[in-house]
Amino acid sequence: MSAEEAELELLDVEEYARAGKDKPKARRYRIRIDRTHYETPNPTPTGREILALAGKTPETYLLSQKVTGGPPVPIGADQEVDLRAKGVERFMTVPREATEGLGFRRQFSLPPEDLEFLEGRGESWEAIVDGGTQWVLLHRFELPVGFNTSHAIAAIRIVGGYPDAALDMVYFEPHLSRADGKTINALSLQTIDGRTFQQWSRHRLAANPWRTGEDGLATHCAYARGWLADELKKR
Repeated sequence: MSAEEAELELLDVEEYARAGKDKPKARRYRIRIDRTHYETPNPTPTGREILALAGKTPETYLLSQKVTGGPPVPIGADQEVDLRAKGVERFMTVPREATEGLGFRRQFSLPPEDLEFLEGRGESWEAIVDGGTQWVLLHRFELPVGFNTSHAIAAIRIVGGYPDAALDMVYFEPHLSRADGKTINALSLQTIDGRTFQQWSRHRLAANPWRTGEDGLATHCAYARGWLADELKKR
């Protein structure tokens, strides 16, 4: 057998895709679904078979495929995916809207990096459209010690042009106050999803601009935690 015809024992699909390399033949394929890796001997599994690897079904979960350099691509239950194709990178799942009795609405799509961050939090989240505005609601957003509550719902407005355009501010419900009773400035009210949230007017400075291709929900949440902690240091 020539070197070109030789088979790998195990091919890491994401590794080859990110490196931009052609994928050789392999006996088994290692794929990532959300944050977990799985192996399959089938180079062309269907969406249903990919979900089954993660213990899920197309009746309760939607499947999408990340193609290097492009947006997520929906994969149907009976649609075959060629794991050997050069751009195929990894897969993501989200609960179907039929499960929204649990309150997990998914009314618009987000970049794969955001989905990975949100699913990795281990807390529920929603993507809703309210009055034509897209919002991500992070349930049980952890707050620094020193506020009137340890957790809140954090709402982040997804602006037009995101992720190239910058995210700005965060909105909280219930309203936050300092446990020591000291005043917090630059707060206002915003109705979101029929509830009154507290808008924190905190904006990026010229020294810390939005970095297209690097910043997203994960870094914006980290940024917000930073200015929440700084607020408690004010006298």
